[in-house]
Amino acid sequence: MYGNQKNKVMSIKKTIRESLLEVESKKKTLLNSIRAMYQFQGAISEKDQTLESTTAHLSEVESELETLKPPDIGAGGFTSEERITCPMCGAVGHDIKTVEDKGKVLSYVGHIPMYAKKNVCKKCGYEF
Repeated sequence: MYGNQKNKVMSIKKTIRESLLEVESKKKTLLNSIRAMYQFQGAISEKDQTLESTTAHLSEVESELETLKPPDIGAGGFTSEERITCPMCGAVGHDIKTVEDKGKVLSYVGHIPMYAKKNVCKKCGYEF
């Protein structure tokens, strides 16, 4: 009977050793997982700081770009106030031509005279 109890005790000791080894293995695995998560969180915090600094720099550059932005021209066309209109018949656009006024010399470039410009309506012939 004594031998039987000794075998049971040995069996229990063996089971306890195996359990301790298994617990130690799980403890190492968990510890490695915790270390990896800690490193991952450190990397995340570094990335957050980088993201914040990049966002701040981006907003500075955008505000600087906004100040340097050229004004909006609009649709690219002319408004009716900007077009030359014949005061006699109301013609605009291609119906108005610009010619040199040979009667008004503005200046000379070398021996070449620079003349003033005048507008002539192609429809009615009015000069203005």
